[in-house]
Amino acid sequence: NLGLMGVGTLAFGAFIREITHVFERNILMSDKANLLDILLH
Repeated sequence: NLGLMGVGTLAFGAFIREITHVFERNILMSDKANLLDILLH
C-alpha cells in the first residue's frame, strides 16, 4: 500500500513537471511573439 502511494506520488510529480514544462515553453513562445510584435510595430 505504501509502495503504491510512492509510485502514485512519482507519477504525479512527473505529470506536474511535464505540465510545467509545457507552460514554460508556451510562455517563452508568447514572449518571443510579443517581442516580434513590438519590434515590427
